[in-house]
Amino acid sequence: FHMFFNLALMIVFFRLIDQMVKLTEAMLPEDDNTSDLMVPRDLDRSAFETPLVALLNAEREVLRMGEVLERMLRNTFIALKKDDVELAWQARAMDEVVNAFYDNVKRYLTALAREPLGAKDSQRCNEILAYATNLEHIGDIISDDLIQNIVQKKLATRSKMSLQDREDINSLYQPVLASFQLSLSVFTSGDIAMARSLLARKYKFAKREKKAVLNHLQKIREDADYDSGLSAMQLDVLRDLKRISSHLASVAYPIMEAAGQLRSPLRRSKKDDTETGITQGLDDNSKPSPT
Repeated sequence: FHMFFNLALMIVFFRLIDQMVKLTEAMLPEDDNTSDLMVPRDLDRSAFETPLVALLNAEREVLRMGEVLERMLRNTFIALKKDDVELAWQARAMDEVVNAFYDNVKRYLTALAREPLGAKDSQRCNEILAYATNLEHIGDIISDDLIQNIVQKKLATRSKMSLQDREDINSLYQPVLASFQLSLSVFTSGDIAMARSLLARKYKFAKREKKAVLNHLQKIREDADYDSGLSAMQLDVLRDLKRISSHLASVAYPIMEAAGQLRSPLRRSKKDDTETGITQGLDDNSKPSPT
């Protein structure tokens, strides 16, 4: 008896599934997080009475700005992979959103700075604005240089990259993409270990970028028929990724310096700064060099 009863219930239930799905869809509207992400929020100036709250407001807005920027970079390389000109231009248009976020944060923090702030709050205000400025610069690099070069020198000409060339670019793009989230985490937490890791990634990336450039130059020397426009595009992409990596890592320097784990620039050679500085300058037991 119980078996037949359960079977009858299942038959009735399955007949109602479609109706239940439609009812649920009507009750729960579509997620609008994507559109919400693309619109700067009104930052509450009444929070100026409590500077910590105002700084948290600005910090959250900068994080949203970083999310837009990360999506912009992702879409740029998807466009490169799929030869999608339309997606490339859509990614470029996102720079206007990044600029809107930056202007919003800048106005808010500039107004906050006119209020009587303690030394710690004033310093954090400057740090947030400095980081937002670096993110805005990254947006300009992606929009004005990276996307422009990809479209003009590859997508518009329908040039085809070899599998090895695509892998070379991807091997440098992926670490930069990973550094986005780490950079945002360092920005919000001020964590020394994460700051050290971010700088280590920057120096490691500089080595890999240099090696990739040398390998590419050797390749075009050996192949006289290699597409010169495509070659220029690949070198431009490597250069732009390096610039983005540097801007992302900038947030780590004041944290490491405050902790006494960053050597004085007066003692740092050019080679150290770009290649091996991480090995001596970011050691747990290192001391600031005398000036």
